[in-house]
Amino acid sequence: MFIINCSEGLIPHANSIQNNLEEERRLFYVGVTRAIDNLTLCYSSTIRKKAVDVSRFIEECDLLNSGELMKNCGLEVGDYVVHKVFGSGKIIDKGDNCLKVLFSDNREIGFDFSVLYNGQLMKDAARKCL
Repeated sequence: MFIINCSEGLIPHANSIQNNLEEERRLFYVGVTRAIDNLTLCYSSTIRKKAVDVSRFIEECDLLNSGELMKNCGLEVGDYVVHKVFGSGKIIDKGDNCLKVLFSDNREIGFDFSVLYNGQLMKDAARKCL
């Protein structure tokens, strides 16, 4: 499921912020909770060449994109992590939104960081940022 235009001023709409903010919040919540397997929230950092913020509803739900998560978390190559299914491992590569981990059974597995974070699948053993 995709929810597009999740930028402040569009969701919630600028005309609704004063009088209908709770209704807009309810509609966003309904959309998010109806997603069965996957949810993709799309937003733009600029609209008509003007900078805009991500919707307050995304921030209220604590949903961030993987690039922001990677910056804020501080995980680095060489850090040890624990995955709920695969166990302990060491980060051997880090991209903009992905991690490659070498697990104790010598398996190398790549992960989308937002899936790890939002699914609470991995814990950073040292920093506990996930």
